[in-house]
Amino acid sequence: MRDVMRNRAAGLVLSMLFVCAPIALTMLGPDDAYFDDDGQAEALVTLAVKEWRNLDPSTAAIAVLGAMLTAWNGYLRSARRAAESANRAKSDFVATISHEIRTPLNAIAGMLELAQNRTLAPDDVQECLHIAHCSAQALLGLIGNVLDVEKIEHGKLTLAPEDTDLVELTQGAVRIFEGLAHGKGIALRLRVSENARVAVQVDRGRFKQVVSNLVSNAVKFTHAGHVEVRVDARPADEAHLAVTIEVVDTGMGIEAADQRKVFAPYTQTYGGARVPGGTGLGLCIAQRLARLMGGTLKLEGARGVGCTARFAFVAARARLPASSSEVPPHSDGAASPLRALVVDDNAATRTLLRKQLERLGHRVVQAGSGNSAWRLWRAGLYDLVVTDCSMVDGSGYALARRIRDCEAHRRRLPCTIWAYTANAQHSEVERCRQAGMDACLFKPVTLEGLRQKLAQRLPCAQPTSGACREDPGFDLGAIAALADGDATLAERFLAELLDANERDGAALEDALRAQSPRAVKAVLHAISGVARMVAATSLANACMAAQDALDSGTAVDTGTDINLDTPAGDRRAGPSARPDTGAANDPAEAPCRAVLEELAALSRSVRVWLDTAPDDSDYA
Repeated sequence: MRDVMRNRAAGLVLSMLFVCAPIALTMLGPDDAYFDDDGQAEALVTLAVKEWRNLDPSTAAIAVLGAMLTAWNGYLRSARRAAESANRAKSDFVATISHEIRTPLNAIAGMLELAQNRTLAPDDVQECLHIAHCSAQALLGLIGNVLDVEKIEHGKLTLAPEDTDLVELTQGAVRIFEGLAHGKGIALRLRVSENARVAVQVDRGRFKQVVSNLVSNAVKFTHAGHVEVRVDARPADEAHLAVTIEVVDTGMGIEAADQRKVFAPYTQTYGGARVPGGTGLGLCIAQRLARLMGGTLKLEGARGVGCTARFAFVAARARLPASSSEVPPHSDGAASPLRALVVDDNAATRTLLRKQLERLGHRVVQAGSGNSAWRLWRAGLYDLVVTDCSMVDGSGYALARRIRDCEAHRRRLPCTIWAYTANAQHSEVERCRQAGMDACLFKPVTLEGLRQKLAQRLPCAQPTSGACREDPGFDLGAIAALADGDATLAERFLAELLDANERDGAALEDALRAQSPRAVKAVLHAISGVARMVAATSLANACMAAQDALDSGTAVDTGTDINLDTPAGDRRAGPSARPDTGAANDPAEAPCRAVLEELAALSRSVRVWLDTAPDDSDYA
C-alpha cells in the first residue's frame, strides 16, 4: 500500500514536472545558452520525457527535477557571465572615455597656456588657438556621442525633418574630411547620380552625423587608395524617394563575423584592429539613427579588400530651398542691431556670449541672476533675452514666465526669449517651451552657430525702437552699463535721473524768464551731458539746436510753463505765461521750447519705466 501511494505521488509530481518543464525551458529561450556547456540538462529532460513509461515514476520525477535544476543553474551562470561582461564593457568604456577626454583637454590647456606667453610670435599664437579650438570641438564630439546613446536608449531622441538639398548636405558632410584624407595621401571622392539631385525632407544634423561617421571610419582605416561616397535616389512612390548613401573604401576591410559586432556599443575594434581615438559609440549611434529614420545601415566587405557601408532610407520629396534664404557664411554684422539681455550666473559663460553677440553687431546688457535680469528687463527695451535655466537667485524658467505675464498684462509685443542651457534632452526643451521660451541655445555655441540661430529665429528683426514696446526716448542699456549690470544701482540711477530732469527743467524756466543767455547755455550744457549719457538722442539734438541759436547771438526770452508730468502731446504754454512782447517771433524761442518738451517727455518715460512691473518681489 505504501509503495502504491509513493508511486501515485511520484506520478503526480512527474506529471506536474512534464507540464512545467517545457514551459520553463521555453521561457528560458531555445537560443540562449542556459544549459550546461555539455548539454547535460537538455539530455536529462529529453531522456525523461521519452523514456518516462519505462522508468520507475520516482526515478523519472527525480530525473526531470534534476534536469530543471541543472537548467536553472545554467541560466544563473549565464546571467552572471552576461552581467560580468556588461560590467567589463562599461568599465572599459569609462577608462576609454576618461583617456579620450584627457587627450583634447591636455591640448586645450597646454595650447592656451602657450598662447598667453607674450614672447610668442602672432602666427604661433594663432596656431595655438587653432589647435585648442579643434581639440575643443573633438571633446564636444565625444560628449555628444555619450549623450546621444543615452537619449536613443531612453527613446528621447526625436527627428526634425526639413526641406534639404540632398547633394549639398552630403557634400558638406564629406568636405570635413578632405584635409585628413589629403594628409594620409588617399583620395576622397564624391560621386552623385543624376537621380540624386533632388530635395528631400530629412533631419539635417542627424543625416550628417551618420554620413560623417561612415566617412570618418573609412578614412581612418584606409592607408592607401581611395574613399568614395556615392549618392543615389530612386522613386519609392509619388511622394517619397529611396535614398542610398554608400561609402566605399580600399582599406583593411572587415570580416563577415565582425560586421555585426562593430555596431554594439563600446566596441572599439574594427576588423581586429584597435580603434585609435574612439569611444566605440560611433557606429552604434549611426545604426540607431538610421533605424530612427526608418532606414538601415549595413557593412559589406572582407578582410584586406576594403569595406562598403550602405545607408539606405526613404524620405519625403521636398522643394529645393531658395538660395536667397541661405545664411551668409561669413557675415559678421547684423542688418538691424538687436538689444539683447544675457543672463547667466557664471561670469565666464556670460562674458563669452556677450562678446559673441557684440561681435555680430548687437548691443548687450548682462545680468548675473534671474532676479537682476527681471529688474533690468522691466526697466529696459530688449529684442532678445538669452537666459540660463538653473540659477540660484531666480531661475530662467521663472524669468521667462514673468516676462510673458508682464507682456500680456501690458499688451506689449513679445520679445524673443532663448534658453541658454547645457541640457539638450527633449524634456528640457519641452520645459523651456512651456515656460514661454521660444527656443534653446545649447552650450557651448560657436560664433557661426549663434549667427545661424539668429538668422533662423529673427529673420526680420528690427531695432529696439519698435520691437517689444513703446520707445522710451532713452537707452536703458547705457544706464545698465554705467551700473555694471547691477539692477538695483540702475534703478537708483533712474530715480536720480528723474529728479535731475525736474531740477533742470525748473532751472531752464528760471533762466528763460531772467532772459539770461549765459544761464540758459549753462543749463542746456548740463541737460545735454545727461542726455548723451543715457542716449536720449532727441533731447540731445534739441539741446544742440538751442545752443546753436544762442551762439548765433539771438536773444532768448520765453515764458512757457511746462508741467514735467504732463504727456508731451498735451503740453501747452500757460495762458498767463507772459505778456505778448513780440518774443514769440524770436527764432531762439522754438528751440528752447523743444528742449523743455523733450525733457518733459524723458521725465514721463522714466516714470513709466520705473513703474513697469506689477510688483518687484523676487521669485524662485
